[in-house]
Amino acid sequence: MGSTRLLLYAARRLLFIVPVLLVALFLVFALTRIVPGNPVDRVAGPYISNERRAELKHIAYLDRPFYEQFALYLRDLSHGNMGTSYTTAQDVSKDLRQRFPATFELVTYAMLFAIAVAIPLGIAAAIKKDSWIDSVARAVSVLGVSMPIFWLGLMLLYVFFYFLDWLPGPVGRTGSATVFIKPITGFLTVDSLITGNLDLFGQVVKALVLPCFTLGFVAMAPIARMTRAVMVEVLQSDYIRTARSLGLPFRVVVLRHALKNAMIPIRLRGRHQ
Repeated sequence: MGSTRLLLYAARRLLFIVPVLLVALFLVFALTRIVPGNPVDRVAGPYISNERRAELKHIAYLDRPFYEQFALYLRDLSHGNMGTSYTTAQDVSKDLRQRFPATFELVTYAMLFAIAVAIPLGIAAAIKKDSWIDSVARAVSVLGVSMPIFWLGLMLLYVFFYFLDWLPGPVGRTGSATVFIKPITGFLTVDSLITGNLDLFGQVVKALVLPCFTLGFVAMAPIARMTRAVMVEVLQSDYIRTARSLGLPFRVVVLRHALKNAMIPIRLRGRHQ
């Protein structure tokens, strides 16, 4: 009986996803048609002949009604054809394959930074509850949750790139460096180390600092807040009091007993990030 209800619930949720995806696709598709300018001119340039322009419109279905364009887009999408990018004039799937390694590298390092800072900060805030450390941790958490990520990124660029000139601006994965290597793993930090190009490694790390900190700070805030809340509750539980009464070192109690149980909800929260 329980498994049947679970299957019905899962089926309802899956069915609900279909209209949501269709609405999202429709809105995104409509926005690309509302944007001023001719998509053909953006791809081929404004100086092509009228015959060539009409041919490209026919290839991209732009000479058909809007509803028919959307229907053809869904048909192509169902066959794995995402269309042609109006910016790069190549297949969208090819653009995604080319840019996925950079995105994955950035997200990986941002999350590693967030976890490395958030969990120790949350533990320290729980241990030193109502102290200045706790106040700082809560302030950082509130700031990270409430601050718009684009504003944080702009402020960091202004301070560290424009004002202090310590870090490179948003000019690519290697900053201002023009040295390139053949991709091996897709992670430039790893590939530069494999090939022994330490100069490029330094440039890549410098280029990653600002975007990683921006993404990581926003992800760090809820994880730190969750860690603090869970650790405060766990440290007040009976088995922790028993462990401390047995004379176990406080460090052992926190790291081996309290943190072990607190990590369950923390992991769940981290996956949602």
